[in-house]
Amino acid sequence: MSNLAWKDAIVKVLEDSGEQMHYVDITQKIIELRLRDDFGATPQNSVNREIRKSINNEGNNSPFFRVDSGEYILRKLLTSEFTSKKKTNNSSKVDDDESIIKAYGMYWDRYAIDWKDPHLLGKPELNDKVKASNFDLQRGIYVLHDGRIVVYIGRTTTDRLITRLKEHIADRHAGRWNRFSWFGLLDVSEKGEIIDEENSTVINAIIKAAEALLIEVIEPPGNRKQGDFLKGKEYLQVIDPEIEKKQQEKLLKKMLDSLGNNH
Repeated sequence: MSNLAWKDAIVKVLEDSGEQMHYVDITQKIIELRLRDDFGATPQNSVNREIRKSINNEGNNSPFFRVDSGEYILRKLLTSEFTSKKKTNNSSKVDDDESIIKAYGMYWDRYAIDWKDPHLLGKPELNDKVKASNFDLQRGIYVLHDGRIVVYIGRTTTDRLITRLKEHIADRHAGRWNRFSWFGLLDVSEKGEIIDEENSTVINAIIKAAEALLIEVIEPPGNRKQGDFLKGKEYLQVIDPEIEKKQQEKLLKKMLDSLGNNH
């Protein structure tokens, strides 16, 4: 087993491939070849972050070239024809636009948590060698379930995720949920630590909008009001005039047929 740095492992995979690859596929190959001793809590995020950091900090000296969203190739493998075709995709900076949701958990068991001193512990796989990450500090959207039924949708922008969930142990929802799902917008380091974002205003706006949309679409019984960030104007559907015309023609034909039968 090797223990390469993330950057070296990525370079090796791309060299062996000889072509462009998505960072998810690069990650899977690194794991498959066991190029590292420790893959961390979110290896896909680590690979994506390492490539972006290299391109952003090293510019044309970076070994990586961005072909498309999430797709990369080694710069030394480029041909002049390929470079001219893909020139617009490889700006000097790569935005963190690959994924809004950085980590999530589905249908976690409420009773698997010690609510006297609660922690949201999770692993990317149930492997004893993988250290559990603590998601207490995540921010994003959470859903309370009764089995598979959605009871309530909430958000956390300033409070910790664990704080918001603990509140529901004693509030009006206390006896109505036994599972919960959560969707976090904060990235997770390879050590499993939450990485807080500088631009919290943008993150909070996304969280509020996502919560409002989910409430509007699902209409959970535990949410007493519409999401407070759904500020757009609602439009009501209008029946296509052709549909109404066909319905009128059908009704007229039925009436004429009825009159003909009476005679």
